[in-house]
Amino acid sequence: MAPESADPQCPPADVPARDWRFALAAAAIVAVAAAVRFYRLGAYELWMDEGVSFQMATVDPFGAALLRENSPPVYYVLQRLWLLPFGESVAALRSLSALAGTLFVAALIRSGRTFLGPAVGLWSGALAALSPLHVYYSQEARPYALVSLAIVLSLHSLWVALHAGGRIRWLAFSGFTLLALATHYFAILVLAPAGLLVWLWPADERRAARFRHYVAASVLAAGPWLLWLLWSQFGSPHPRGAHEWIERIWQHLPPVLAIPKSLEVLFLGSQAGLVPGFFKQFTALEFPAWLRAAGLVALASLWLSALAPWGERRLEIPWVSRRKSWLCVLAFFPLLALWLVSLLKPYYVVGRYDLVALPAQLWLLGFGLSKLQGLPRFGTSLAAAVAVVVFGVLGCKLVSYYREPLNPGGPPAPATAAAIASGVGTGDLVLLSPWRGIPVSYYLRQLGYRRRDQICANSDTGHAFLCARVSADDESMVLDFDHLDRVAFSLEATRSDLRALAARVEPGQHVWVEQRKAPTGWLSVTRMIAQELEREGFRPGKTPPALDRLRFRRYERAGNRAP
Repeated sequence: MAPESADPQCPPADVPARDWRFALAAAAIVAVAAAVRFYRLGAYELWMDEGVSFQMATVDPFGAALLRENSPPVYYVLQRLWLLPFGESVAALRSLSALAGTLFVAALIRSGRTFLGPAVGLWSGALAALSPLHVYYSQEARPYALVSLAIVLSLHSLWVALHAGGRIRWLAFSGFTLLALATHYFAILVLAPAGLLVWLWPADERRAARFRHYVAASVLAAGPWLLWLLWSQFGSPHPRGAHEWIERIWQHLPPVLAIPKSLEVLFLGSQAGLVPGFFKQFTALEFPAWLRAAGLVALASLWLSALAPWGERRLEIPWVSRRKSWLCVLAFFPLLALWLVSLLKPYYVVGRYDLVALPAQLWLLGFGLSKLQGLPRFGTSLAAAVAVVVFGVLGCKLVSYYREPLNPGGPPAPATAAAIASGVGTGDLVLLSPWRGIPVSYYLRQLGYRRRDQICANSDTGHAFLCARVSADDESMVLDFDHLDRVAFSLEATRSDLRALAARVEPGQHVWVEQRKAPTGWLSVTRMIAQELEREGFRPGKTPPALDRLRFRRYERAGNRAP
């Protein structure tokens, strides 16, 4: 395949950074990105979604759990391998995302330079380095930081393949595209319209060959992804209520405000009361209204600068309007597609699935700053003033983010696990809600307890007790790793499970039931648990203060005396 670098309309896609100032600035930005992503990485407790990631990475049978999960497998496979050398601490569990988030910033700088020039690369990289939402997901043990990196690599490799050709470059495009698709299904929302670049590319005698190579590479990437999708989603059982939480969020979010709120949250991060849903620190974070307003005004000015056609000729970028059009499609198509689909079946979650649009959004904002900087006379001063406001607001949001205590919606999971380990007797039964039980199980494991056949046992101390997470509705079945074959909640099945567990409790032992208010269904289930325990001969007993404060109730067999 002949190289295409002779095309005069297309500057080389892989120009070495001869300017040491660019290399130094890029290195400084990446260093800042790493610092803010690894800072206090293990300071906050693991919350439920991260606990699910840990469960997926350590569960057996692993293959059955992957097929039942509603997400693609790559992140969980990588996390399982990652934990082998780095251990199972909170920081180790999150460090894969922190590394992916740092590499995302480096890749964004490189791609921005390729797409629209060095200034765009640096500006977009700086915005990404301090993006509160991206820092948030870079400090969470979930696949979002990894998929954002994979999307950038896929888009960059597509550009390089179109420009220079070559089998290796097209295979790289296929590989990175498959990586993105196999990390999160919604990557398709940005990778599908990315093919528009093939049509926008300047026409020459190689245009037909480019199109054939693009189609072949796309089929090579999409084939394994489609096979997995069909096998896992249609050939394996899945819980029916997996997406009910998305419907509740959509019902509390005025649809007309969905995309505007996405644009704000993607750049300025969330805050208390801004959007429905749970964002750890951001759920309770109070942010000054005047700072938020300053950030919105600065961002609006950048959007105006990026999208308006003025001042683009002086940038001396070949076919710049088509490059910008391509990035606009990548930036807004995913949001519009999610919005339109959600009018029929809700899938729009502000600050989560819309993250796939973040790379193109950052390139466009970097382009806006670059255009301001290129204005005659006062351009540099104007760009500096806008940048000071934007980065000042982002910095204040990050400072508040680090200072805000975690808001998990219940007693701390580490304290709960420690109280269970010290206050529950050998042979007792502990019944946890599915939502709180996931992180509590993780912290019990950190204390040396391994769970097998619903028994938590510490081989060092010899302490062992029964522990189970009880499903409360269809939605909670997603978290039921003990019954991977169940797809729907059955009250009778739950009663049968409770009777079987109660039968394993020896005379003189106790049952401990979590009483906290959970998202849905748990209070009614605790009443059912009380009824079943009563039928099995248990009565409420005196709960020790340590576990009473953590909202547990102790049951003992009639005739047993409380210690």
